[in-house]
Amino acid sequence: MGDFDFGTGGAGGDVSAKTASAATAYSMIVQAINAASVYGGYKIAEVQGVFAELAPLLDPALDEISSAKISEAFDNAADANSLASSSVFRDLVNGNTYLDDLGRASAELSQYYDGYDIANMALVRTTEGDPSLEGVFAYGAVFNADRTAIYYGASNGEIGRRVLSEPGNVLSAGAETKFSINTLYGGNSILSFDVAPDESRMLIADNSLDDIYEVIFTTPGDLSTATVGSSIAVSNVPRAVSYNRDGTAVWYYNTQSNQFARWPLSTPYDFSTRGSVQASANSGASHPSGESYISLRGIHMNEDETKIYLVFGSSGSIYEHWKSGPSASDFDFTLQDTITLPSAPSGISDIWFSSDDLRDLWVSSSANDVLQYTIPPTELQAPA
Repeated sequence: MGDFDFGTGGAGGDVSAKTASAATAYSMIVQAINAASVYGGYKIAEVQGVFAELAPLLDPALDEISSAKISEAFDNAADANSLASSSVFRDLVNGNTYLDDLGRASAELSQYYDGYDIANMALVRTTEGDPSLEGVFAYGAVFNADRTAIYYGASNGEIGRRVLSEPGNVLSAGAETKFSINTLYGGNSILSFDVAPDESRMLIADNSLDDIYEVIFTTPGDLSTATVGSSIAVSNVPRAVSYNRDGTAVWYYNTQSNQFARWPLSTPYDFSTRGSVQASANSGASHPSGESYISLRGIHMNEDETKIYLVFGSSGSIYEHWKSGPSASDFDFTLQDTITLPSAPSGISDIWFSSDDLRDLWVSSSANDVLQYTIPPTELQAPA
């Protein structure tokens, strides 16, 4: 499909409000089509039966579409904006649906929306009730870079991995492979873990040995090739070990001294290259929400490490903390927000998200299930 001309419709080249509105709506859709391919766009409009009005505009033989032609596809400006603001369209441009499966990112269309509002978060999938996956995920849920594989605690002493036939959709998980930490290094109680996005390494906080262990996969993603890398003895029962977003640091919670601790890594994700540990002030034995830090299960950072998200095995909420100061040496965090999840579990063993606005969020529950949440983009803004 060729270029799209939004300025040649109407008598004498004038662009009516109807045409401008339709052009705004259509330009959103055409971005998706261009990124996913004309064929993909046609399938979205025609096969899914979502936007029948668009079928004439999605003809691969057309080299150019004028704004007048666009206007013909809609009865009026309200219809055009209603189409682009519909929940169906918002679902399509959001992160987990047909468009992304065709390789398109919803960020390309975000200029037409007002961002993502966490108040609109919705539960879209859960393994609870699934005959083959309910209760399988004993601890945690961590995805690889393209969300085609999920890692989890298969038991107190085993890490499991399953391939996903649909990226991010845990209900599409296939057969399990796993390895034993007891066989690998003598451990027997996984309390937390994290995995490098390329599946070459992982970190495990061991509840019984009070150590943090690095596991290296000589063939990334192949659990049968697991070997022991670097390790370190830490406080009594370390909690919530986690890489930062680019692998240049490792975080955990020291329950003996009640401190958040951070190791910088000179080589991303390589725990053997850690520098001196950096620690926060003593946070006390209890979280401001009333939860005990003994039940802390997950720590996850935003992109620049100015926000930290905590989850507890005794609570179904997510607690957002902000860094206390701008300096790289500031490691104290203040509770700013409590995120209440729809259909919240009674407790959370970990969370995973790929975008700082949390528009796609996976939660592993203390009932050994994985819940997937999505925040749709907000309503379409007024056309330019």
